[in-house]
Amino acid sequence: MRAALSLLVGLLVLGGCRREATPFSGPRLRALRVSKAPVLDGAAEEADWIRTASTGAFGSPLDGSPLSPHTELRALWNDEALWLGVYCADQDLRSSDSVHLSLKAANEVLLAISPAGVLSGAPPGVHAAVEVDGTLDGEEGGDDEEWVVELEVPWKALGLKAPPPSVEVAAWRDDAPKGAASRTVTWSRQAGRPSVGLVELSR
Repeated sequence: MRAALSLLVGLLVLGGCRREATPFSGPRLRALRVSKAPVLDGAAEEADWIRTASTGAFGSPLDGSPLSPHTELRALWNDEALWLGVYCADQDLRSSDSVHLSLKAANEVLLAISPAGVLSGAPPGVHAAVEVDGTLDGEEGGDDEEWVVELEVPWKALGLKAPPPSVEVAAWRDDAPKGAASRTVTWSRQAGRPSVGLVELSR
């Protein structure tokens, strides 16, 4: 009887372990390890930004299908910090447009950045830079083209002393395209809400 009970307990424990080890089913992005931190200027023109992988185009939060305006995310890291770069095509730049990022490790950080360079929700040490190709809010000038966000998140801002294997990230963009209704595009593979993806750190 005692042996049977021990076996039953063991099977329950193993069953619980298997449930906890369910493979992650969301999108993944491989972050490139860099020897030198990128210059935080919003340009994202260093060779490392070009070499690292991209999420590809963000899509509809309803079904993940491609949706304009084009938006994509890239990531870099070293022992001190994680850098996220977001490219946003935009034919009608508005200071009310925004990119949203939720990062979760030991701590969770929820950020919003506008084309005007306004960063909301940032804990100490987190910094962003924005470069705009065009003019905000219909100011006089040439045609609007795009804006780019570079975000620096030290590991300590996520409650970590060292880089983890991966960071959970949700990323989406609110935009008012020229001549169209406001819309949200997201790094999404799940219907109805911005999905959580994994930014995995290359070793």
